[in-house]
Amino acid sequence: MPLFAQQGFKYKAALKPVTTDGFYRVELQPDLVAQCQRSLADIRLRNEKGITVAYLLGNTLFEKKRSNYRELPAVTKSSVNDTLTLFIAENRDKLNISRLWLKLRNTAVNRNLSVLGSDNLTHWFAIKENIGLQNNDNRKGGSFEELLLLPVSTYRYIKIQVNGRNLTPVNILQAGLYVEENIPLQYVSVPIASIKTQNKADSTFINLSFKHAYSVNKLHLELTGAKYYQRSLEIYQVDGNKREQVKGTRVSSAGNGDVYFSAKASKMQLIIYNGDNEPLAVKVLQVSQTEQSLVAYLKKEHQYQLWFGNAKLNAPFYDLQFFADSISKVLPVVNHGTIVSLTNGQPKVKNQQLPAWLLWIAGGVGLLVLFALTLKMTKEITKKNP
Repeated sequence: MPLFAQQGFKYKAALKPVTTDGFYRVELQPDLVAQCQRSLADIRLRNEKGITVAYLLGNTLFEKKRSNYRELPAVTKSSVNDTLTLFIAENRDKLNISRLWLKLRNTAVNRNLSVLGSDNLTHWFAIKENIGLQNNDNRKGGSFEELLLLPVSTYRYIKIQVNGRNLTPVNILQAGLYVEENIPLQYVSVPIASIKTQNKADSTFINLSFKHAYSVNKLHLELTGAKYYQRSLEIYQVDGNKREQVKGTRVSSAGNGDVYFSAKASKMQLIIYNGDNEPLAVKVLQVSQTEQSLVAYLKKEHQYQLWFGNAKLNAPFYDLQFFADSISKVLPVVNHGTIVSLTNGQPKVKNQQLPAWLLWIAGGVGLLVLFALTLKMTKEITKKNP
């Protein structure tokens, strides 16, 4: 690896080999994230020749929302020859329905349908009428889905009425819709080196120490000592003599004990203000950070390394970000190996200076030798020239 490739970086970690060419998600462990800038701007991915490989941060690629299909339970399903087909579904959660999906058995007929709404199964109101049913008779599995675009409705009951006087009814299997939901963030545990708890006056102090300056995004705290409680909680990150508040909130026996914030420190302090109440004791305390990863195109004939730990680097700008939509959301995972500490730049040669008294002695010896040589040469010249 050329020297210029490692200048400024304090650490490196090799990736596990890949067996096929393609996009991979490189999982970044908490110990690696702890050695990087808070924004991860100083990470570089290179192959064995020192050539930089473009990547995307995983949290910029993956969608923050997803669509889940919700089937609306059927209340009534009936067919009357020479009249119509009825299908009534229940909207129990009062969802906003504007795109209703019907699943039907394959059919090759021309029908019109109407959609009605009701809150009591007695009084019905028109939502949309004369909707043409598409002709599908060759779908695999023997069924197909039909999308109905409707005005936004929140009726408790939805009736699908297929008009077919003097015609054979069609077979409606189910009705449902796709609901967009937020994808919950995934967290990985951060190891705590030590926990020290101390009660002073009306407050409880909880001091946490970590092996490295980890990124922390979530705290799970379970307390004991009172059946019901609601106390003020302050969270600080500590760096030497510098103490910075990162969260002010409340902890309650009615909550789930999760507190969300953003910090990066090797020490943290929690202060619970008890007021006139008895102090609380820590039953469970867990610290986590959000999952961090890189997405990059890796080739099986190359060996890759992550270089990081450079406080002066800015975030890289790669063309790959313009093609994020073309990358699959589900990718194989590759892990990195042991973190290796590096020596920055050229090895420094220490200046080995001699003590001053030794230099004076050496100088004196040199003068004595020079005086002896001069005296000897003077005597020889005097003998030759009396």
